[in-house]
Amino acid sequence: MSMSQSPVFCVGDTSTLIRLRKGKVLECLQSLFSKVYLPQAVKDECRDPQTAAAIAQPFFVVKTVSQVLDIGGLHQGELEAISLAKELGINIVLLDDKAAIKKAIRHNLSPIGTFDVLVLAKRGGFIPSVKQAMDAMRSEREGITEVDYQRTMIDAGEKSSI
Repeated sequence: MSMSQSPVFCVGDTSTLIRLRKGKVLECLQSLFSKVYLPQAVKDECRDPQTAAAIAQPFFVVKTVSQVLDIGGLHQGELEAISLAKELGINIVLLDDKAAIKKAIRHNLSPIGTFDVLVLAKRGGFIPSVKQAMDAMRSEREGITEVDYQRTMIDAGEKSSI
């Protein structure tokens, strides 16, 4: 991000952070955003040592949500991520869960998933390859469907649609 651009903030959820860490590209968030805010529940859910260490960096800001929205059917991290985004007036929220994405959209937020982050990072020149990242995620047993894998490759320009 150049210094002339306005800061771009987002709120992160657990699954996206873990997936990006497993893909060895979590640091690309620092190239895409000025800060990533994390609700306390997301920090608490990032129990594996590598993700916990990664989000301890000053780029990630942990905040307690003052009022959790009353929207059911979500895990605590997703619920707090949406609530924190609304509370801080941040439009972008990192989410992978389909139900959470729908609820974020209903609350006038712009959800961005792991694969969207990969494509944005590749287009911006911040990572060399989405294939490399997705293969690393797969080797770490992240459930990436073949459809999502191929679609992301095409979106990133690493594979033709033919």
